Amino acid sequence: MGKYELVTKPAVEPVSLVEMKNYLRVEAADDDAFISDLIGTARVWVEKACGRCLIAQTWRGWFHANSDDVSFRDGQFRLRLERRPLMAVQMLATVNDTQQVVAVDPLDYQVDAWSEPALLYASDTLLSGSLRSFLPLPVAYRDWE
Repeated sequence: MGKYELVTKPAVEPVSLVEMKNYLRVEAADDDAFISDLIGTARVWVEKACGRCLIAQTWRGWFHANSDDVSFRDGQFRLRLERRPLMAVQMLATVNDTQQVVAVDPLDYQVDAWSEPALLYASDTLLSGSLRSFLPLPVAYRDWE
């Protein structure tokens, strides 16, 4: 499975501090930071439990060519993107023989964001040889409204 790193946190939480304080019947500002932390922690817990991002956020994923997320067959490279729901792929890059990151032209791959999980397809020749060894991939996830 790929390794994911949070790049951009959600700009807002699903429940505001004011809404939560009203629900808890808290009037003082003494516990605002604590309540805010609880809201964020609860969102992260729910996202992990259901395997879905609740608020728009940006993640970077690293996928090794030998991982279960990557497959090569019938002249095509396929990458499963387990974080969902996928909003957009911002960049696909590989590492060449000299260990330099090489961006892949967006016209050279397709993304099926409606699949569960989302899938990225590219020509097998595009990612041939040592380029298959490491695939850093920043991705952004859909904001649920």
